[in-house]
Amino acid sequence: MYQERKMKKFGGIDGLRGWLAWAVVASHVILFTGTAAVVPRAYRITQFLADNAVLLFVIISGFVITHLLISRRERYALYIKRRALRLYPVYIVALAVGIIGTYLAFNTFLAQPWGPLSPPIARMASQRAELVGGHLIAHLIAHLTLLHGAIPNNVLFESQYMFLAPAWSLSLEWQFYLVAPFVIAAALDRRWRWALGAMALAFFELYIHGRLGSFVLPSFLPGAVWYFATGIVSRIAMQPRRRGWVAAGCMLVVFVAWRGVGAALPMFIWAIFVALMLASGGPARRIFAALFESRIARWFGDHSYPTYLIHVPLVQIGTWVAVTQMHLSPLRTLAGVAPVTVVLVAGAAMLLRRYIEEPGMALGKRLSQPSSAPPEHPDVTFKTQRPAS
Repeated sequence: MYQERKMKKFGGIDGLRGWLAWAVVASHVILFTGTAAVVPRAYRITQFLADNAVLLFVIISGFVITHLLISRRERYALYIKRRALRLYPVYIVALAVGIIGTYLAFNTFLAQPWGPLSPPIARMASQRAELVGGHLIAHLIAHLTLLHGAIPNNVLFESQYMFLAPAWSLSLEWQFYLVAPFVIAAALDRRWRWALGAMALAFFELYIHGRLGSFVLPSFLPGAVWYFATGIVSRIAMQPRRRGWVAAGCMLVVFVAWRGVGAALPMFIWAIFVALMLASGGPARRIFAALFESRIARWFGDHSYPTYLIHVPLVQIGTWVAVTQMHLSPLRTLAGVAPVTVVLVAGAAMLLRRYIEEPGMALGKRLSQPSSAPPEHPDVTFKTQRPAS
C-alpha cells in the first residue's frame, strides 16, 4: 500500500494510490451520513469501489516491496526499522484520533437518531460491548503492535475494526513486511519457490476453512496471500530473463478467478494498469499519464497514506457535530459533512505528511546511510540477486 514514495521507473503508482485512498473516503462518508439507507445504490457502488481499492493497495504493496528488496541489499534489522518508521508515526497519531472518533460514533449512532435510516449499529454495539466488557487494554495492545488484524474474532472480538477501521489493512501490510525479505528471497531461488507456493496454498486453504480462526476481512496474511503474490510476481516478471514469471502471473490470476471471478477483479485491473504504465505511447498512454501522473494525481498520491488513515475519525467527528449538536437529517448531514470532510482530510493529510510522515521517512533514510565502520556483529543480509530461471 505505502512504501517507497518515489519509483521513477514505474510512474503512476503514486497517483493510483491517491485515487484509491479517496475512493475509500467516499464510501465511509456515505456510510456514516446515513446515505447508505437513503440511497442504497450509491453506497453499493462506493463500497464496491472501496473494497477493490483496498485489495489493489495490497497488490501494490507486494509490487513495491519486491522492487525495494531486489533493488538494494539491506540487513533485516535495518529494513524493518525503516518500514516501522514509514508506518508508525502517522498511524499512532491517527489511532489516537480514532479512539476519540470511536467513542463519538457510539454517542452519535447507538441511539439510532434517524430511526431505520441510521447507519448499521450492530458492529458499533459489539465494539462498545467489547470495550465496556474489560477488553480495552487488550485491544490497545493489539493495535500498538499493529498485529490486530492477525487476531481472529474468536480470540479478540472485532479486533480488525476496533478504533480505526482502515487500519485492518495496515496490520495486514505490517505482517507482510515482517516476512517479505524471506518470501522474496525464496521466490527468486529455484530451490525454494515451489515450496513457497505450496506453503502459501496450504495456509490459504487453512484460512478459508476457518482452521486459523474467524475473520470478517482478509486481515490475516494467509487470507490475502494471492494479492501480495500478484504484486510480487508482476515485479519479478519485469526483471531480465524472467519471462517465465509472466506465465506464472497468468496462472495465478486464472487460479483466483476459478475461485471466484469477483475475487480476481483487482488482479485484472492491476494487469491493465501495468500494461499502460509500461506502454511507450499512444492515446491510452496519454490518458494514463493524465490520470495517474498529473500534478494533482501526484499530490493525492504523496498524501494518500495519511488520507487513508485519518479520514474515518474526521468523518466520525463531523457526523457527531451534525447529528448531536445540529440535529440534521441524513441528507443534510451528507450535504454538510461531505465538503467539510474533503477540506479537513486534505488539510490533515498535508500536516501529517509534512510534520509526521516526512520526518519519519527522513530518519529511516539516515539510518540506511553507510557507517564509517562495519558492525561488530553483522546481521543477516538478504541477497535477492541470485540468478534463477
